[in-house]
Amino acid sequence: MSLLDRYIARSVLFGTFITTFVLMTIFVILFFFAELKFVEGKYTVAKAAEFSLLTNTRMLRDLFPMLALIGSLLGLGLLANSNELTVMRAAGVSIGRITWSVMRVGIMMMVVITLFSEIVVPASEQYAKTMRATALNQKVFIGGNAGMWMRDTNTYINARTVKNNQRLENISVYKLDEMGRMESALQARRALYKDEQWTLYEVKETLFTARGTQVKRYKKMPWRTSLQPKIVDVVSIAPIDLSVTELIQVISHLSSNEQNTQRHEVAFWAKLFSPLATGLMVFLAIPFVFGSLRTVPISQRLLNGILLGLGFYLFNEGAIRFGVVYNIPPVVSAAAPVVLIALYAWWMFRRVR
Repeated sequence: MSLLDRYIARSVLFGTFITTFVLMTIFVILFFFAELKFVEGKYTVAKAAEFSLLTNTRMLRDLFPMLALIGSLLGLGLLANSNELTVMRAAGVSIGRITWSVMRVGIMMMVVITLFSEIVVPASEQYAKTMRATALNQKVFIGGNAGMWMRDTNTYINARTVKNNQRLENISVYKLDEMGRMESALQARRALYKDEQWTLYEVKETLFTARGTQVKRYKKMPWRTSLQPKIVDVVSIAPIDLSVTELIQVISHLSSNEQNTQRHEVAFWAKLFSPLATGLMVFLAIPFVFGSLRTVPISQRLLNGILLGLGFYLFNEGAIRFGVVYNIPPVVSAAAPVVLIALYAWWMFRRVR
């Protein structure tokens, strides 16, 4: 990497770091104040602060394309305001050469945010929600591919799939006696919560007695448990917060059981296209600085960048939800925002003189 590449990279990275630090600090503080109303018992102020910090890794991942655009605009804008970009051009450095220097940083950001999304976000989400549930004495644990586990006195409950807070699928319930010996094991295809009561469907119950085992089957049966929908809400992990590997495994599991995979497939494709959005946003900063907006003050360029980045974020979220509701092919709903921003970035770049 040449001296020019390192100098431009430092400016872009500095702008991105400052932008990310300021905005994410604001979000963490807002989340923390909202979380204070749940503080009680073992769920202390310190744990509320930890929960707010850890769950905002998801927000950082979702907003990073916008942060990359604003940070790149800030870094390049400072170079433009000090006439350093003009000096580079006068010294014979082409816009294409400067663009390549900026995009090398953009590629590095794409790699970093991909690793962050795959490693840090799923782990922090699961740890934070389990920590919160444990501190609030909700006795619930989320174990990635193992689904949701809950202890209810001497009964252990596992739901492999959490559709929403009122629908669980592939449930296993293990009941132990006072000596810790297996008393019964129950498997159900699904559980639905209605009229303040859980109902199990397609149930197989195995009773363990001194004379052997006894198996009973029911089309449906009431399920008396302390598990409430609000507890499921606390610990359930959204598909977009799973890693790509976990999504592939969940999609395969759902497909083999002839269940709807739309939400998970959309999340899978969205995670694949998300790093491309980051790279495109960094690329889009080039025409903002060298194009028709080059005479605009840096504050105005930053405002335009914020509006464009926020617009992309809202459009991306809307496209994903729209695709789920109307059964649009997952790859189409996930790719549409990225394709549109790519076309817009190329159109803007072609106008650079």
